Amino acid sequence: MTKAPLQELSSIIENSTQFFLENPIGRLYGLARSVIASGLLFTLIFSQTDYLFDKDLFALHPSAGWTDDINYFKLFGFENLVFAKMLAIALLGFIVIGFLPRVTGLLHWWLAFSFNNAASIVDGGDQVAAVLALLILPVTLLDGRTNHFSKPLDIQTYSRIVSNVFLRVLIPLQMSFIYFHAAIEKLYKVEEWRNGTAVYYFAQDPIFGASFMSELSGTYLVLLMTWGTIALEIILGAALFMVYRHKSLLLLLGIGFHLSISMSFGLFSFMCSMVGGLFIYLLNPAKQYFDEGDRIKIQNEELIHG
Repeated sequence: MTKAPLQELSSIIENSTQFFLENPIGRLYGLARSVIASGLLFTLIFSQTDYLFDKDLFALHPSAGWTDDINYFKLFGFENLVFAKMLAIALLGFIVIGFLPRVTGLLHWWLAFSFNNAASIVDGGDQVAAVLALLILPVTLLDGRTNHFSKPLDIQTYSRIVSNVFLRVLIPLQMSFIYFHAAIEKLYKVEEWRNGTAVYYFAQDPIFGASFMSELSGTYLVLLMTWGTIALEIILGAALFMVYRHKSLLLLLGIGFHLSISMSFGLFSFMCSMVGGLFIYLLNPAKQYFDEGDRIKIQNEELIHG
């Protein structure tokens, strides 16, 4: 009578131990880093400095606390922002190509955090990028590879545990919360999301609205797009409780969702931040997706172990 519960408990402990002892520091997390950093890189490349940083707001609180004291852009001062921007672009280029993650991981968080706190106009993507860069930072400090797209190295047990805590627990929790919060806030606070007309009003916006969206928003498709957005956000939030083989089915849907938002409303940096987060959230960082030999090995192991 007591053997079955004990065996079940033993199985849970064994699976949990195996979960935290796998090596998640591979190419997948590197891809996520590159995608997230691309958002800020393209923002700096294609946006004028005067649009990104307002002189009056920039100098309003020149030393409002430690956040200003360590801010990358405020260290240079408003008069030197063009140089700061050029240097940031160069540093982000190194981050995107995956060079020395142990060094560029800290630089990535610093730049993302600084831009989010110093820029005059930021969107949710800049906020998400700063948070994800911080959560990825401990992993990069444990990544001794020359490039985050290189073949994974064997790492010590404590490195595996710490990396799994951040890549397979904390970041998925953060991504799940973002989607759940987005869906619930829409339903709770905004009448237009509840009655199915929100996308219509967004599409008609003279600044952010897209012409093809305006045409579609005049049809019953507006209901599908509005309520479909909420439904998808709830499903993506609930992916936290799914096994990886089910999560992976949502990846293309999530990428398409954010790509459509980017094309319709121009939120490119938001797309990069969310898609980068989805790679870690919906795929298993401990598996190798970009090497045929590794893929065949994994498939054989799955066949053996069921």
